[in-house]
Amino acid sequence: MPDIEDKLSSNYYTKRDSELYYLRKDEQEIHEMVHGKPDRTKKDQPRFSSPLPRDCRDEFQKDCLEDLGLTNHPKAGRLFEIAWDYGHASGYHEVWSYIKELADLLR
Repeated sequence: MPDIEDKLSSNYYTKRDSELYYLRKDEQEIHEMVHGKPDRTKKDQPRFSSPLPRDCRDEFQKDCLEDLGLTNHPKAGRLFEIAWDYGHASGYHEVWSYIKELADLLR
């Protein structure tokens, strides 16, 4: 199984983001063809996810924390959130850099 560095080098997470985005976009287009365009004033209309799928981010978080041996640490989730807030605009590599730097605080 590839480690986090291998996945980052091969753009694994970025490719998954794109694939999931287009799958959800297709799902939205099909829904609109069947039901018409959603009326955003109605709360019961389905809303589709943002371009960055949460499940890909969750997989990235799990991989990062496993790689550092912090999976069961009570503050691991907070560590990831801080790293994500600081680095996600620059990509997964930047988030990983912040996580590695901040991980020392939990050891």
